[in-house]
Amino acid sequence: MMDWIELLHRLWPWEASLILWLQHSPDAFILSMRWISELGHSPFMLSLILFAYWGWKEEAGIQLTKFLTLSGVVMSLSKDLLLAPRPFWVHPEIQTLGKAGGFGMPSGHAMMACVWLVVMAHCKSKPVRCLGWSVILLTGLSRVALGLHSPLQVVAGWMVGVVVFVGIVSKFFHPKPVRPAYTQEAVRDAIMISLLTLLAFAIYKFNLHWQAPENWLSNLREKGLSTEIIRPPSARGCVIYLSCYASLVFWLWIRSNRMPKLKLNGTVGQRAGRVSIGLLLGVFSYDVYLSQKTAVPGLYEIPNPMLVFLAGCATFLLVIGFPWLFDRIHLNSEKPLS
Repeated sequence: MMDWIELLHRLWPWEASLILWLQHSPDAFILSMRWISELGHSPFMLSLILFAYWGWKEEAGIQLTKFLTLSGVVMSLSKDLLLAPRPFWVHPEIQTLGKAGGFGMPSGHAMMACVWLVVMAHCKSKPVRCLGWSVILLTGLSRVALGLHSPLQVVAGWMVGVVVFVGIVSKFFHPKPVRPAYTQEAVRDAIMISLLTLLAFAIYKFNLHWQAPENWLSNLREKGLSTEIIRPPSARGCVIYLSCYASLVFWLWIRSNRMPKLKLNGTVGQRAGRVSIGLLLGVFSYDVYLSQKTAVPGLYEIPNPMLVFLAGCATFLLVIGFPWLFDRIHLNSEKPLS
């Protein structure tokens, strides 16, 4: 009798048929799928956070950040617990039409695309809802068409994303939050971070000596692909996301107890100016990160959690502290956008 792990690792015939049918589509369709898939990568997500925090609603920006960092933790732990293969690892005819690392279950892009549920929770307009649902569905379709995930892996990503969304939003939508509520929020988050850390330790201890099955490796060799695509379970992603989440929780607690709350309002031009500054800072930071990847040996290894935590604290301090700069350079006003 097939156990549940074997069921998760299996690529069902109907899934393979659907992927192959999509991969035989016109080149224009495949190109569009590649572009849509890029919406799930870090630069776009960081831009969305800065747009929400500095140009739209502070609460929306905080929720987006919490969703993405917590989703990253859950994604890393789930992938390295289930160890499910990507379709092109196990099927001889399915090709990889995009770049991807790590295991397949659940789809990280499908999970991260559910960040649009947070946007839709704050904006009830029909065009935004249509855009949000379109991005969520098309992101999942793109991962299937590119051979990077099976349909069931995409559905699993959506399901986990919805669970994280409900957890984030249900804690935030209080009628009138007061300072003690933020302290209670920080305590709950600290307990959750501790539990996730213990869970991560157990998972990576259990999978310490995992090796890829030979049929996965031989299938990649026959396609002329490097077997290094299949990376062993690593705590690197979990450490980064968990440390970033911890630093966000820390600064939210500091801000709620020690710093006066500033409202970012103003005209469309002022909001656009703030977002433009944020995007320029984001591009600069991303370029520095990419240059350090090649300049610093061992950056791909598991990072020191404290160093990532401090880097996250510095980043969130920058985001939270910039409203004071905006006041000085007249990119903020008390008048809300009508």
